Amino acid sequence: MQDYDWREEVNSLGNDITSGSQAVSLKAAEIIIKTIDSLLQDSSLENINSLVVELCSDIKRAKPAMAGLYALSAQVIRAMATAGGNSNDIAGRVRWAAWEYRSRLLSSNNLIAANALALLPENACVATLSRSVTVEAALKLGRDKGKVKRVLISESRPACEGRITAAGLADAGVSVVFTADAALPALVEQCDIAIVGGDALCPSGLVNKVGTFALALAANRLGKPFVACLGTEKIIPFDILEHYFKEDPSNLWDHAPLKARVINRIFEFTPLDLITHVVTETGLTSGEKIPQIFASIEINPHLLDWL
Repeated sequence: MQDYDWREEVNSLGNDITSGSQAVSLKAAEIIIKTIDSLLQDSSLENINSLVVELCSDIKRAKPAMAGLYALSAQVIRAMATAGGNSNDIAGRVRWAAWEYRSRLLSSNNLIAANALALLPENACVATLSRSVTVEAALKLGRDKGKVKRVLISESRPACEGRITAAGLADAGVSVVFTADAALPALVEQCDIAIVGGDALCPSGLVNKVGTFALALAANRLGKPFVACLGTEKIIPFDILEHYFKEDPSNLWDHAPLKARVINRIFEFTPLDLITHVVTETGLTSGEKIPQIFASIEINPHLLDWL
């Protein structure tokens, strides 16, 4: 029926432990677009509603800690709900919704990076971790504008995607200091500011790679600003469930003794009161005003269906 195997692509998405949340969301949007294109080519549009719902459900389950996938699913389902009974109309609206979401993400990085410049002192040393194309864009722009002198970044185990970020920044001409995860908090004293990305911003805090909480605590203890850069599609009014943070224990310790319980937590909450500023494509929000964000953003009426 279909030449394009979206289930295999979604499975690959779920197994990706090195890409940042925006990159995962972009891949998810592409999967939806390719699925619709395959259906149109094969003229296999019967039961398209149930297929799109199944596809969105599988995408959400692939990375349930990433709010961008909830936003993508809600946008696609809203588009489908506004279509008539014609299958081609439904397919066209779903495809457009995924394409528009993808285009918005691609354009938001430059806006977020430009907004983040206002928070960077001259010749700053910036602490960060993990892999975020949004943060990379901000750091590269900061270097070009003479605001970023050096970046301190940790390895970000167990996938060590911090190495990918460090290499990308170094290749772009940014001076990089690379360190172990456990060493990062103590080295924050040498930095002027800490900047991280985010997989979600919700009432319980910022959801991001494990180690973010420790970095935020160190920054606050030392009087350094702690800044989260993320698109508004990641801001949601409900909490991500903590059991979504757990990953395969064998990735941390394969063949562990039976009496050794292995907790391989990839994501964690960082409390909102540790965040100095949130930077989005629409501007800056200071720490004390972060709770107001949830009331000010437009909530897709279909969003809660994807809890």
